[in-house]
Amino acid sequence: DFVGSGNDGFVSIWYDQSGNGNDLTQSTADSKQPTIVTSGAINTRNNQPIIKFIQANSTFLQTADSNMFPSGSSLAVTIFHAMHVDASSGNRIGLFGSNGSGNNASANSYRFGSFPPRKIGVKFADASSTQVELVSDQIANNFNSILTYQFALNSGTVSLQAFNNGSALNSVSLSTTDQSYSAQSGVTVLGSRTTTDNFSDSEYFEVIAYGSDQLSNRL
Repeated sequence: DFVGSGNDGFVSIWYDQSGNGNDLTQSTADSKQPTIVTSGAINTRNNQPIIKFIQANSTFLQTADSNMFPSGSSLAVTIFHAMHVDASSGNRIGLFGSNGSGNNASANSYRFGSFPPRKIGVKFADASSTQVELVSDQIANNFNSILTYQFALNSGTVSLQAFNNGSALNSVSLSTTDQSYSAQSGVTVLGSRTTTDNFSDSEYFEVIAYGSDQLSNRL
């Protein structure tokens, strides 16, 4: 759904197509909503419609994450982003962030998103809140990208695989305490690291998130 203000249109809801009800929303009209129409015309990049997040306006969308991502001692999350990384985005590319956790995950949880400068990453913490960070190689600025990244946990080993337009950014793996983990509590954020900082200038064509291993379906 989008709402209009003059000749501009702003995204208030980006609907979850899985049927699980994890819609991304922004209730603050105009000022914090990403744009889909500018001066009466749909935003496009390469003749394809885009949703534009604007760093200067602190734009973002969010959803409660209680059932969006899996929990357990064996799990996988795969994210696909078709996007244009804007040169003015600086350090952040606006991938899924997590509010309420500052820079780190809380005990027995994980969080993922964009890390400076323009990297994909995941952080998780064991029962004693010991932080482990896995971060990809840097993504080029001012570039159309299909970003794919997978966070996986299995029998005390955690890994991150990241790809840009099908080419590996890198793959990293570490050992951790073998126990159950869940997604960081609070809200899941698209377009910034949290709801209060590290916003991004980025254009999104499509975002798909799976609570499973879908790497074989990457482009």
